[in-house]
Formats: sequence, C-alpha cells, structure tokens
Amino acid sequence: MHSHKQRNLKTAMMFGICLSFLIFAGSTFQLLGELIVSQLETAVGSDLYGVVINSRSLPNFIDEGKITQFLQEQKELDGAVVGWTFASPSLKYFLQKINGGSYVNTRFSDSTGYKSVNSNIYAVQPNFLDAVN
Repeated sequence: MHSHKQRNLKTAMMFGICLSFLIFAGSTFQLLGELIVSQLETAVGSDLYGVVINSRSLPNFIDEGKITQFLQEQKELDGAVVGWTFASPSLKYFLQKINGGSYVNTRFSDSTGYKSVNSNIYAVQPNFLDAVN
C-alpha cells in the first residue's frame, strides 16, 4: 500500500470528481425539467380567455356578476371549472378614453425623471396568478 500511495490518491481524486459531476449533472437535469414545466404553465396559462372585441367605446366591458354566477354554478355542478379571475384594461386605455383618444403615456420614474420607464398598469383580483397559472 505504501508503494502505491500516489496511485491510490489519484484514483480517489478521480472517483470523487466523477461522483461530484454525476450529482451535479443529475441535479441540473432535474432543475431543467422543472423549469420547462414551469415555463409551459406560464406560457399556456388558463384554458379559456375572454375579452371584449369592441373596445372602441368605454361602456363595453364584461359583466363580471353574471359570469361569476354562471362559473360558480358550473363549479358546484360538476367541478369542471377550477377557478376564474378578472383583469381590467390598462390604465393607459382608460386615460386615452378620458382624454378623447389622444395618446397618453404612463411612466414610472424617480423624482428627477432620469430613470423613466414606460409601463402598463392593470387592476387584477387577488387570485389572478393562481387562476392564470
């Protein structure tokens, strides 16, 4: 054993490096598999998406009360509906309607205006991410 001390050390190091690589590769493949599933859930989202087609006039919105009542009945009837949520049009849309159709830009910035970012602001319900994902 004494004469093969260097050889045994090299063999132990190669074994340790190979074992650590296998653990790293296995955890990476597990992480990538979960990432792909998560990205598909985010991209596909819910099974049904509704929107008002005629968005030229302000009063054309979805009647949340009637739709919520219908979805609640379907959920209690056979459980086909798991969840639902509603989101408003963007704040930019409302401001354009109020200003007579002129272009309105909504921005977030610091007090100097140096770090200014265009943004769309939407009102969503508390369960929005649960229902969409």
